[in-house]
Amino acid sequence: MLVVDDEAAVDEFMSTLLEDRGLEVTAMDGHSHRARHLRRDPALSVVLYAGYREALDDDAINKIGGRAVVRKPVDTEELHALLSALLTGCV
Repeated sequence: MLVVDDEAAVDEFMSTLLEDRGLEVTAMDGHSHRARHLRRDPALSVVLYAGYREALDDDAINKIGGRAVVRKPVDTEELHALLSALLTGCV
């Protein structure tokens, strides 16, 4: 699982949350060139984590391979169910 966020504290929070659920996690700064490149990889299933869903343009979400948008603050059970479904190919 790759976690990409502009804030180190969010990276750490999400990484810990996912690792506690048994997932292997790599965190990456959202401003890095490598992170921007990964967002263009069509093989990735991208789950966006956003405070303001209405600020996200559906075309932009689709362009980066967005499969779902999870709102802040995160409902950990909802996130776990979504990620489990994505990882097993059920979404």
